[in-house]
Amino acid sequence: MRLSSFAFISILLLVLSSQVVQAQFWDMPTGRCWANFEQYRQCASTCPDTCNDIRWPNPYKICNLMCRMGCECIQPFVRLNENPMSPCVHPRRCRFM
Repeated sequence: MRLSSFAFISILLLVLSSQVVQAQFWDMPTGRCWANFEQYRQCASTCPDTCNDIRWPNPYKICNLMCRMGCECIQPFVRLNENPMSPCVHPRRCRFM
């Protein structure tokens, strides 16, 4: 029994889309960023700037020099909070959050 081309393509798209959703759910790098103002990097910071860093500057913030594969905010945007899945916002919005 052969599958029609339409059925084969439909199954293939379903499998690929479920893999992307699983990768996003488990925070696995997919090679692409889905949120606004983000870019995928092979070596993204493990200690990105956040709104807290702008509101209460801490010159003694300690970050390791290691990196990770994943999404990073495009300059001048920063993460809303410490959660790596939080949205990237412009620093001017940090005052109101």
